[in-house]
Amino acid sequence: MTSKILASLAVLSLLVAGCSKEEAAVDASCPKVVEKMASLSPGSGEPEKKLWTAACESMPATMRTCIAASKTKEDLDKCGKEAGPIKK
Repeated sequence: MTSKILASLAVLSLLVAGCSKEEAAVDASCPKVVEKMASLSPGSGEPEKKLWTAACESMPATMRTCIAASKTKEDLDKCGKEAGPIKK
């Protein structure tokens, strides 16, 4: 039991260490992800927001965090490449 807890803590610390402090503090909930994508995609409307909301639910957490932390469209474009494929 103790070894499982220690192993879990070790994995968690590695995950947190892999993120920047800024990314670790980002709210990566789907509403925030969709809000960020809309803010970096001028001309987007309700159809895009519905599509992004549906896609967000299948995104890996790393991808959601990356999107939420994006400051530019270029940052946003890198998120899919770094996080891996979206689960279907």
